Amino acid sequence: MANAHLTSGAFLRIFKRDIIGATRQNVPTEGALEITLRPSADRLQASKRKKNGLELQRAHHRSFFSELELELPDLFLYPAVTMRFSLPLAATLALSAVQASPLVKRDGPVTTPKVDDGIILNYALTLEYLERKFYQDALANFTRDDFVKAGFENPFYDNLKEIYVDEKTHVQFLSDALTAAKITPTVELKYTFPVTNVLQFVTLSSVLEGVGVSAYLGAAAKIVNKDYLTAAGAILTVEARHTAYIRASLNESPFPNPFDTPLGFNEVYSLAAAFITGGTSPVKLPFMAFPSLTLQCSQYYYEADRSSVTFSGAFKAAQKFGVTKDTPIYAVFFSGLKKLPVKVRITQGDSDYKIDAIPAGVQGQAYVVLSKSDTDFSDEKIIAGPQILEVYPKGQIPATPKAKCN
Repeated sequence: MANAHLTSGAFLRIFKRDIIGATRQNVPTEGALEITLRPSADRLQASKRKKNGLELQRAHHRSFFSELELELPDLFLYPAVTMRFSLPLAATLALSAVQASPLVKRDGPVTTPKVDDGIILNYALTLEYLERKFYQDALANFTRDDFVKAGFENPFYDNLKEIYVDEKTHVQFLSDALTAAKITPTVELKYTFPVTNVLQFVTLSSVLEGVGVSAYLGAAAKIVNKDYLTAAGAILTVEARHTAYIRASLNESPFPNPFDTPLGFNEVYSLAAAFITGGTSPVKLPFMAFPSLTLQCSQYYYEADRSSVTFSGAFKAAQKFGVTKDTPIYAVFFSGLKKLPVKVRITQGDSDYKIDAIPAGVQGQAYVVLSKSDTDFSDEKIIAGPQILEVYPKGQIPATPKAKCN
């Protein structure tokens, strides 16, 4: 496929219509509320109200985080809560995702995909559809009162509506840009989000928004058309603000790292696949999912330069791909612009891999993969992952106890 091209004039017309001139409406609400773009003075006043509400939320959540247990796919292990499906359910979810989503079927080792601007726009559109559906379902299933009872102040519910409209606007904008460039846009697929209460939703929201930031950041270097790059940057900064706001509402640092973390196409697709459970897209994207990676649940928060990490069943799984006891394998942590490798050792009757300490310098929402190299972190060297974990600087873990493992 040749590089997608959209003239600057046509692109700016789409940008003006879908972004600058967007009317915020058709948001799932309890009544007939319509949200519109507000003048800057009103916007500043609204921001002040949100900030005040956020401070109250922080004070409230600090008292009950230790009591929360959250069940999510094995892809995610977040420190404030326990997020685990049973392994069979996680495996079934991931398998159905790879079969049903617009991914290249994995018949061999994962390879670095060849992309052009059209592929990248459809990649972004695929992720935006997922995020839009995630917020759409939550606003349909939970009321303002549900959020208030869970400890969130009234402004938080309205802000979620605005986040939903942002994702909805991103979907329309990317779809229109592809159509204008005479490239078939992908469509919404079927998704499953393991969320049954408000706190589960907000925690998963934090993780998904972080992955979205990493996806746009990782794709930016591959975009050729400068207009597309500008638009991607405009979306990226909004996703980053979503992440900061949601993290702060969960009493996590809104900006735990001076740099956000870029992720490659296959790495992001490996994470997104867990939520895609069906549907057919007219677009087949050249991305492949890595073998899954399971972290053994820890009763402690992850702390840089101190915490050990066990990768359950990882050595046993790697043997299917020709890995032996003599093959050096490294846990590579992606944090900000750093990629920090640590050599693993085999434990638990030749089944698990383990490292004795997360490397210093890892902080915030980080990603870890298993790789055959400590210098070449290309897709061809990765044998499993990525997995997500929240890491705190040494000596700075939360004072509240971590939720117990199931």
